[in-house]
Amino acid sequence: MTVMRFVRRGLTFLRTEVFVLPSRIIVLLFALGLLALPLFTDDPYILRILIMTSLLATFAASWDFLAGYSGQVNFGHALFFGAAAYASALINVHAGLTPLVTIPLGALLAGALGALVGLLCLRLRGAYLSLTTLALPIILVSLFFAMPELTGGELGIRRVQRITNDRVINYYIAVVLMLAVCGILWKIGESKFGLILPALREDQVAHPPVVRSTPPALLLPLLTSPVGAGLAGAVYGHFLRSVG
Repeated sequence: MTVMRFVRRGLTFLRTEVFVLPSRIIVLLFALGLLALPLFTDDPYILRILIMTSLLATFAASWDFLAGYSGQVNFGHALFFGAAAYASALINVHAGLTPLVTIPLGALLAGALGALVGLLCLRLRGAYLSLTTLALPIILVSLFFAMPELTGGELGIRRVQRITNDRVINYYIAVVLMLAVCGILWKIGESKFGLILPALREDQVAHPPVVRSTPPALLLPLLTSPVGAGLAGAVYGHFLRSVG
């Protein structure tokens, strides 16, 4: 019964959410094509390119949710990607924890940094917000270079443990992560709360009832978007086996 209920919900979702627009049908076919690709080829070069593309697409989608929906143009979004990669690598190398533990921890750190950045920059607008966020990763890089015994300095961290040595499994991890993050961000954007974000993006002054909820409304993208970027960064570091 549980399986049948799940199937019915899936069919209802496809009928009401996907098949209603040609663009969504194209996205569905593209996703199915990515999932089916290893059945036709296991060429290491092709899989590696698509793994890197999927991870960077996840990072790009997280930035688009922040800038596209709420209008907060963050020039320092790489802060979350890099911080999660470094945190996951450091925990793995120094504490010996498995990537299945270090990757979520890196993503949580990215979310915490997003909350901190939000508290510091929430009242800034336009170019002031962008320039402030641009300075944050520069400061973090300087701190990393100042602690070479911990972070490896300019050489970075080496011998990071792979999630798995099977390239096909690595491919599925990257693709499923991309599809999951994009799907979650899309559902948040389509929710009732997500409808507030474009209104705030266009003009906060012109929407007095919405302005009362501005802090939590603007803080949500600064929490969810860094987590998506952090997941991509942590997996990226474990896939390359180095972070620098």
